[in-house]
Amino acid sequence: MATRRIDTILRSDHLGGPYHRALCRAIKNQYDGFPKILNQSWRVKMAVDINLVTTVEPVKRVHTMKKSNKNTVWTRQRLEEEIANGRLLVLAQDRVYDVTKWADHHPGGRMVLEKLNGMESWDMMSVMHPGEVITKKMPHYCVGVLEDDEVELETASSSSSSSDSGDVQNLKISEDYQKLNKFLSENGYFETGYHFYAKMAVALITLVAAGFTILLQSSWNEWVRVVLSGLCFAAYWHQSSFIAHDAGHNAITHILKYDRVIGVLLGDCFGGVSIGWWKSTHNMHHIFTNDAGLDPDHQHLPVFAIDKCLLKGYWSGFHERQFVFDLASSLIVRLQHILYYPVMAVARFNLFAQSFIFLATKQSPMRKLETFGIAFFWLWYGLTLYYIVPGTIWHKFAFMVIGNCTMGILHIQITLSHFGMPVLTSADDPFAKRMLATSMDIDCPEWLDWFHGGLQFQTLHHLFPRLPRHRLREVQGMVDEFATSHGLVYKHMTFPRGNAHVLGHLKEVADQVKLMANPVNELSKHQKSL
Repeated sequence: MATRRIDTILRSDHLGGPYHRALCRAIKNQYDGFPKILNQSWRVKMAVDINLVTTVEPVKRVHTMKKSNKNTVWTRQRLEEEIANGRLLVLAQDRVYDVTKWADHHPGGRMVLEKLNGMESWDMMSVMHPGEVITKKMPHYCVGVLEDDEVELETASSSSSSSDSGDVQNLKISEDYQKLNKFLSENGYFETGYHFYAKMAVALITLVAAGFTILLQSSWNEWVRVVLSGLCFAAYWHQSSFIAHDAGHNAITHILKYDRVIGVLLGDCFGGVSIGWWKSTHNMHHIFTNDAGLDPDHQHLPVFAIDKCLLKGYWSGFHERQFVFDLASSLIVRLQHILYYPVMAVARFNLFAQSFIFLATKQSPMRKLETFGIAFFWLWYGLTLYYIVPGTIWHKFAFMVIGNCTMGILHIQITLSHFGMPVLTSADDPFAKRMLATSMDIDCPEWLDWFHGGLQFQTLHHLFPRLPRHRLREVQGMVDEFATSHGLVYKHMTFPRGNAHVLGHLKEVADQVKLMANPVNELSKHQKSL
């Protein structure tokens, strides 16, 4: 038996689509027997009040899909009925794709398809998949065409010329975004320069060789060997993480099986982090960036609350549970701007833990391979700590801390581009507009690109995830022009300013927590400071 707050569901505009509207109507009308909640086959058993907890129980799915061909015209009502019966139907340019049976094999994970069920997803599909997937594989799943959607009665009654204008503007943004994506594809921007990765491979081998060589210099001071070698391994993990990230986006060879092998080698075997776990969270992050309920990279209670809107707690569509803002959250979040760097320093240890949990509890398409990879990592790393790192247990502990905690730099780079940007509660805006609103780039000279590993162009990367990172700088001017032409803001600042921006944003939320806890005293302090 499971429970969840219906008021959270009803406010979750990001769920969107025909399914969400049907769900709202069912609950508001006290309809008993509605067969589906949150893309799982659940029947509403009790819905006395939309602000109370509703109890639900699993029931067997009933599939009543009628046979369809690619030219079958679908009504919105039929779409809602099939979704309610457990089908996964994704829309792209008004075409309906039935991915129900294939969802478990989706390289991006089943959950992504579940959250996009019944929603128009063409912008996301087109930029996250190679052209071969779009032209050769997707047509096999097409079951019809969606008829022109008539505006619902309740929407029509409140419509206005301004909303119509907004729809036209959003349509134009999507069209120009697709034109830009097509231009980049036709002009070879997605082609990988393998000389870049050849140089990176040489650099990684050099760092590992240097790390072991320093450890074996018996004539050197033990602490010198531990510190220098630890920094070499930290630099290796820092740079190899960028390549594993590229492989996870299928942006190196553009062939799934080869990029998967690269990801497992660098992520699991030599990094100790499950590439499958990373992809399961990262794909959701890319599609629902800074979404209050669906972006797992923004759901960090009780440690961080990235926005004031999260201080009431929130339902996580990714973790399938309620994040409660309790006493522990209140005590920690009010210090989050102070704890930011210390937490980033130990974040890698959390990745180790999440990798173990993922492989033990989730069905990964590469579960056996990844389990072997993680076991291999802890074998060679454990033997290195025990047999090769010199000195006492304190030397070995220092080696582990230096190598892993220095990696906090990477986690700062990862969070810098999103933690200070707005949190969204609606996915109504077009994909490109949301990416520009929720991401920030870091200005740096070209010679320093190696240090940021492509993360300095997070906005560009979110707009074009498969674009090789050594080509990102080339499209910066095009994206800036695209944003300007539509009155959108392409935000970027230097690394120091970006850090100050994030810390200031975290402090604003922390101050709000203090005000909630003691409104009279905090208001008095604020008035005195004015």
